[in-house]
Amino acid sequence: MGSDTRTGSIPVCGIGKNRRKRCKTGVSFYFYILMLEHLTCYENILQQYRAQKGMLMTGGDDDFSETYPNVNWNVFGSIGELPPGLSYAMIDIDGNGVEELFIADVAEGDATSYTTYDIYTCIQGTPQRLFDADDMGIQSFYFISENNVIMKIQKENDSTWYGTLFYQIAGDSASTNFVDGVWIFLGSSLGPMYSRSEKCMADDAEDVDKAYYDTLLNTYPVKKEIEWIKL
Repeated sequence: MGSDTRTGSIPVCGIGKNRRKRCKTGVSFYFYILMLEHLTCYENILQQYRAQKGMLMTGGDDDFSETYPNVNWNVFGSIGELPPGLSYAMIDIDGNGVEELFIADVAEGDATSYTTYDIYTCIQGTPQRLFDADDMGIQSFYFISENNVIMKIQKENDSTWYGTLFYQIAGDSASTNFVDGVWIFLGSSLGPMYSRSEKCMADDAEDVDKAYYDTLLNTYPVKKEIEWIKL
């Protein structure tokens, strides 16, 4: 059976020489090919992560960053091994036809409980990191949200102070635009304080209330249906 180039039900798609893969009903052949192109864009990154399986990272390896430039060191955690739930997902965050790559440690049986260690977009066939990975998975935690945004929970060294921040991808570039966010200070004797300013206690801080914070969470809720694939 041949493949249909129109949008609609595609029973079977051919992939490579003498290979055939069944396509999901309702997915156009065009978008199926687009998905394969994005997977090709990220394949080297996925291979670099797969190469760490079974390895013990003890630190001090000066050649690691050169050999595996796309692997975030933080993924090894305190035990020096890849987490058992390490997976990836490809989701078109901004709806421009380019799927972003998320690499995360996903809890067994709960697709919404995960720690993200890397986020990439694909620009002209080249993968580009979207966020600084230095503290990703340690003090900054990223989540795929609805309405074309990525949510970041930024914790400071003082655990009583953290930010819930939302970002959009800045067009066809490897950068992001800040949408909105609220910083929460839990150390006040008067109860939690909410501010749109990172320095919650500063004189020029833009204070908001819990209702403002709740509205943000309701506007950009964490996406529940994510198809994670084990690495």
